[in-house]
Amino acid sequence: MRIKTFLGNLKIREKFFGITGLIVLVVCIASLAAFHVFAGIYEHRIYTEAAEVLNLSSSAIDSELSEIEKWSFQMSTDARIQDYLAFIRGNDTIYELFRVRENLFNRMLYFMEQEKYISSLQIMDSQGTVLTTVTFGIQDQGLDLERIAKEAGGSNVWLAGREDSQKLISIRQIRGMENLNLSHYGVLVFWIDMETLVDQFLDLSADKLFVIAQNDQIVFSNNPELDETEFINSQGKNGFEIREIHGKKYLISYLTSEHHDGLSYYNILPYEVISRQTGQLRTQMILFFIVLFLLVLPISRMAAHSITKPLVSLTEKIKQVQRGNFENTDTLQSTPNMDEIGQLHRNFRIMLEKINELFKENYQKQLIIQETEYKALQAQINPHFLYNTLDTINWMAKINKQHQIAETVEALGNMLRSVISKKEPLIPILEELNILNDYVTIQKNRFDDRLDFRLNVDQEINLCFIPKLTLQPVVENAIQHGLEAVRGVCRIEVVAERVGEHIEIVVSDNGPGMDAQKLEDLRMGKVVSKKTGIGLKNIDDRIKLMFGEKYGIRISSEPGKGTSVTILLKFHGGEVHV
Repeated sequence: MRIKTFLGNLKIREKFFGITGLIVLVVCIASLAAFHVFAGIYEHRIYTEAAEVLNLSSSAIDSELSEIEKWSFQMSTDARIQDYLAFIRGNDTIYELFRVRENLFNRMLYFMEQEKYISSLQIMDSQGTVLTTVTFGIQDQGLDLERIAKEAGGSNVWLAGREDSQKLISIRQIRGMENLNLSHYGVLVFWIDMETLVDQFLDLSADKLFVIAQNDQIVFSNNPELDETEFINSQGKNGFEIREIHGKKYLISYLTSEHHDGLSYYNILPYEVISRQTGQLRTQMILFFIVLFLLVLPISRMAAHSITKPLVSLTEKIKQVQRGNFENTDTLQSTPNMDEIGQLHRNFRIMLEKINELFKENYQKQLIIQETEYKALQAQINPHFLYNTLDTINWMAKINKQHQIAETVEALGNMLRSVISKKEPLIPILEELNILNDYVTIQKNRFDDRLDFRLNVDQEINLCFIPKLTLQPVVENAIQHGLEAVRGVCRIEVVAERVGEHIEIVVSDNGPGMDAQKLEDLRMGKVVSKKTGIGLKNIDDRIKLMFGEKYGIRISSEPGKGTSVTILLKFHGGEVHV
């Protein structure tokens, strides 16, 4: 309780200073702990990436070695090589043997030239003679290659070269293919220069050691000065580990080939490269937080003072208002800052100004309203005289049995009443159809049998809303450009129905249609109805304004095929908000 009372009695400046220092201290501790966690994640990510890079590198090398196996199989089953070795096996004529071996040698050169990393190609025939494309002997290996090849039974066998040669050897027995006799014809040997192979397909960085071993014997290393044998003891496993050798730690990623027995890959990175980066970051963070803490203390004091000073100034302003000083707002200027306190100053000043302006503003508004009502009254057209006149003409026509005139005048009166009396921008589709029917009645009396008008409306949409005077201008355009432009009967059809969450109204005619240029002018609003002055572009803009950009008018037409105008509205079940 005492602590709470003590903290409550502290000044805002002291509270701000203490809270800021506490927050900085907590942030420093939390950041160091988070850094420790993230450093572990970072190191583990480096281990994983090293293993992934090793997997990609080994895949590239494995792919090329698989190609060598394919070449070896292709050569061992090559018809010409089979014929040469079969001849050597069954013939002992010196000249003929020399000629056939010469042809065999040329055939070997053809296969060797396929890849740069094939340093030598050798064939030991059934009589023990060795044909080689480069002069260094098989006998240097001290291995019974013929016995090893025979034990493999025609399969490919991989062996390591001399320890300092960085060579990998592919051995395969050549067996007779004729009649599948599988007789021993010889031994095929590929000498692979691993340094050339790796340089051709991999881009190794200087700080990483890449090693390839065959049965624990190194066949490639990009750092021959380092004794790699200390690292080669993970045969048969895939993964990574940190190992200390001769007092130094190394990150070793290792992978055993899935395609070639005995072949292993190693990616070796000195651990100090990783620890040096995290150590530098840790040191930089500690120094940063020390400097930050030393800077935050004076800055927090300055910030606390900048906060409390405007509050004191605002208190003085409030006291002036308490003394009744509402009009003298010169001393109530807001601070240049736009923070919360600056907003408080500004809003307080605006509040006083609003109080002073309230009566004057209301008085001016009343004057404007009265003047506006007076002008509206002057500009208002009283339609009743026009309605009564039309009604009189209607009854006079009926008395004189001029039914067509009576029908036309009645339709005109209904149409004017709907257009002038209703001020709403949106009306139900049913009312819009009534306006359209009155208009069509007038036009039918004018054009008689030349106008064939058809209306097909889904009753479900009758109470849905549509901008007033949408259909009548569209039908008027159809009459103007369809009926008046051609001879014969003009058929105009209006189909209105619900399509999903939309209302689709199609007005089509069998008129002369229009070309692409005129159609584009109509879409851009350059063509306006000569009768109403309401263009389709105007109708499209009103629909988009009230319902959204995806609604409006679509026009399609071709010369000689008529015109179709599609009006797309939103289905809203009779409820609308404008």
